[in-house]
Amino acid sequence: MSFNSSDVPSTLYSLVDEQGGGILSPWIKYARSSGDYSILEEYLDTAVKSYLYNGGKGKLVPISQLVTIRNKQRNAMLGALRRKKGRGKSGPNILEHIDQDALSSGDFLKALKVLDGGMIKGRRSFKYRELVWDMDQRGRLGENLLHVCMLLNTADMNELVKQMTYRFPKIVNDIFLSEEYYGLSPLHQAIVNEDLEMVYFLCRKGADVHQRCYGSFFCADDQKASRTDSLEHEWVDLVQSTKYTGQMYWGEYPLSFAACTNQVDCFRLLRAMKADPNMPDTNGNTVLHLTVIHDLPEMFMLAVELGANLHVRNNLKLTPLALAARLAKKQIYDLILECDMDISWRYGPVVCKAYPLNDVDTINESDGSLNPNSVIANVVYGDKVEHLEFFDGLIEEVLESKWQTFGKKQLFMSLAGYIYFLAVFYLAFMTRDAHILIRMISEVLCLLAVVVRTFKDCIDAQRTGFNRWWNSIKAFPEKVLHKFCQILVICTVPLRLGCYLDDSFLVIENFMVVCIVIMSTLHFLFYCRSLKFVGPFVLMVYKIIVRDMLRFLLIYSFFLMGFAQGIFNLEIFLNLNSAFFVIFKSCERAEIVYRQMHNYTDDEEYVERFENIMEDGWEAVMRMFIMSVGEFGALYKNLNECKSSIAPQSKVFFILFELIVTVMLLNLLIAMMTRTYEKIAETEKEWKRQWAQVILMLEQSSSASERLLSLYRYTRPIRSDKRRRAFVVKVKSDVSIGKKMFR
Repeated sequence: MSFNSSDVPSTLYSLVDEQGGGILSPWIKYARSSGDYSILEEYLDTAVKSYLYNGGKGKLVPISQLVTIRNKQRNAMLGALRRKKGRGKSGPNILEHIDQDALSSGDFLKALKVLDGGMIKGRRSFKYRELVWDMDQRGRLGENLLHVCMLLNTADMNELVKQMTYRFPKIVNDIFLSEEYYGLSPLHQAIVNEDLEMVYFLCRKGADVHQRCYGSFFCADDQKASRTDSLEHEWVDLVQSTKYTGQMYWGEYPLSFAACTNQVDCFRLLRAMKADPNMPDTNGNTVLHLTVIHDLPEMFMLAVELGANLHVRNNLKLTPLALAARLAKKQIYDLILECDMDISWRYGPVVCKAYPLNDVDTINESDGSLNPNSVIANVVYGDKVEHLEFFDGLIEEVLESKWQTFGKKQLFMSLAGYIYFLAVFYLAFMTRDAHILIRMISEVLCLLAVVVRTFKDCIDAQRTGFNRWWNSIKAFPEKVLHKFCQILVICTVPLRLGCYLDDSFLVIENFMVVCIVIMSTLHFLFYCRSLKFVGPFVLMVYKIIVRDMLRFLLIYSFFLMGFAQGIFNLEIFLNLNSAFFVIFKSCERAEIVYRQMHNYTDDEEYVERFENIMEDGWEAVMRMFIMSVGEFGALYKNLNECKSSIAPQSKVFFILFELIVTVMLLNLLIAMMTRTYEKIAETEKEWKRQWAQVILMLEQSSSASERLLSLYRYTRPIRSDKRRRAFVVKVKSDVSIGKKMFR
């Protein structure tokens, strides 16, 4: 089928089809075997030339027209609700009334680029693209004959590629036009085919070494759904929040394709042909970023050797070093550190190394502001297990320096303020019914402390940005509860005034105060996190609650409801009462009959008197819960005194419940918690991450000038440039003699 129609066959495949057949196939074989290319050349000058614009000289096509076709093809593959229209305006087509056949193509194209070229989002953008193969005569993927031959990648087809290039030189830069492969050029195809000879041939014939491939096939998997077009430029707009998932994200440029496919000789050849390794793709990634994404340390070193810049930032403001930290690529991260490291001096086996902190530290060395895209921030707030491996070496020592410089002091100051708040709040709470004067003074002091703390929190949130402030706070559930307590304390003021209007306000206030007491006390766990001898246990408590308790409660609730709930009365919407409740009701009715037979009154005591301890469905659920933790004496006593005919069956229910819930599930919970305990106990680095989060949160509460002063204390200038800071490390060159010594 043709590129522009789903029901019209493309005549392109009559020349060379997808299986290597077609009109030209036997003649290229004949030409190679006999050395006579005359018949093939005649076919090229007649049959093939009829498919070309201006006999192979090419034609300028508006980018807006190409983008519209691409957008229409994408929408045809999407559902109706996911279709997106191209944005922006195409502008007037200044070539509409110009006869391109009568103009000198080279001079005209140069003049057009000067007049029409512009900058969009910092990128050079042209409104027209030169095409050689007729758009209406392309294959299913928007390909031309040269592309089909490159896809087949046989000796005969490669020779046909060369013959076509000799006859029509401009076709070497013709591209695929479909949504899936848009921008893919013959040079890209030669690199994918790992055909170094063809790469060299195409480059010698004028192939554009900076041609970009925007096709969805080469897009990151988590960005494909966000692809949108603009009529103002050729590239595809993508959502920037990405983890660069997928194996086919190769970075658009031929040099990036060579790097991602790990072709060393091809990479060197393209660099010799002036391919720029520092040109960014749509995500802002250069060759170095892509070698990090695909974890190719050898190719990374080659790119650095051939001129790639280590400090280019992508659209997420990440350098290759920071990207390696975010993606938890430890091997290539260590490699980049060593590339950027400067040796200050050597003395025998001891080497003094200076590591620049511009990309590593969370403090910007220029103004003291916070860098959320630093290596430390990406490692500390990373969500992968592999991030724990980064806490050895440089990052751990930088964090230790932060702790000694300002972290320890700020934590103790915060602890003192918390103890003061807790003391005056407890004093006010315990003197609610007596010592009115002490209570009032304590409440005023408590309210004053909360107002001051809330004011400082607002300043911190405004200084660092609310999202960043909240992201650091929410890592500590006990800290979130404490902040909520501050709000509740302030809310008690209007409730206290409302007590003069209605007594119900007093009940609400008492409930809030009890909540404050419980939640504020839990804040002690935050300060315990930074202590090595107790911090891991705090972490274990959180992990057990989040991982084990929630899963256990989910399973436990099914069994609890299964034994404790059954449909008893449908007059009210799903009024659920327990299966044991039905049994107890039956026993209660049997007890009434027994009393009537023996003339007992309701208040009269007698041997084996049955008492219904499940008055309603909720009481049944609570009784089941109490029984599951081992308190089953009262329930079994009542079952034993039941005079109903279903009493034996009820004892069977009782035994099943004890076996499944009390014995099996509770022991399962113990086993799960034991596994979590052992797993965390074996991983000291998990505690280091929690400790690091405490340090970064304390750092966030400081002003920019305070942070900059702290930075100067644990770093030193790089050579004579006092504005750039480095962290100094002394290490023995023979690792077997001793271990690292950090200053």
